[in-house]
Amino acid sequence: MFFYFDGALATIASIYANVNSVPVLNGANFNDRKENIEIVLGRMDLDLALRKEQPASPTESTTFEQRKDYEKWNRSNRMCLMIIHEVFRGTISEEITNVKDLLAEIEKRFKKSDKAETSTLFRT
Repeated sequence: MFFYFDGALATIASIYANVNSVPVLNGANFNDRKENIEIVLGRMDLDLALRKEQPASPTESTTFEQRKDYEKWNRSNRMCLMIIHEVFRGTISEEITNVKDLLAEIEKRFKKSDKAETSTLFRT
């Protein structure tokens, strides 16, 4: 039996279908995989945290519109983090809480890996 809450079940199915369409990471395909995950997040309208800087945390003087923008960005960031952790499972720490920082860290690791692999290939 399935219960539908504002399309939540359909959204979850859509997320997993889109995430599963991203090719498996093999070290050499990092750039393609990163591009694919960015496309998937964009198609799902979850990429706000990738496109915009984090708004200031709400205070007592924060307007309704500013609070709404912060909440939208925060939700986007959380969803992106969850999806990226799923896609890059086992390769990254969950300590990084900003999706842009997370992607930069992943890229840094795989760029080092690519350079080491290229260096090894040229030595033989």
